[in-house]
Amino acid sequence: MCRLVDESSSHLFFTCDVAMGVWNMCNKWVGVSNVNHFMPRQHFNHFYLFGIDGKQNNAWKCMWMAVVWVIWKQRNNIIFSSGTIDNIEMFTVAQLKTWGWITTKFPKAELSYSDWCLNPLSCLKSIR
Repeated sequence: MCRLVDESSSHLFFTCDVAMGVWNMCNKWVGVSNVNHFMPRQHFNHFYLFGIDGKQNNAWKCMWMAVVWVIWKQRNNIIFSSGTIDNIEMFTVAQLKTWGWITTKFPKAELSYSDWCLNPLSCLKSIR
């Protein structure tokens, strides 16, 4: 569990057990296995999928931003509103947020939310 005394940005977003759990769900979801970096810039730069082009990887980076956003929001919910930790809910909210951003940015891709949840790599490949 994350402790406030340990809260650097690296800890909060990447090394905390809760954060690592969400990142691991993200990697498993797209079918990749990698070593995550613990410094924000390196983590962002290495949040990259092989087999898709630059535009598609830029869309994938929306997932990185959504995960960071969800972790931040959940942290604030715990501190200020007595919220609880639920990794699955956090991951699901990040999926939904990313899908919303991508479908707004690339409306011609016509991605359904169910397709996004079931086969994200195929959805990313459809972005042109």
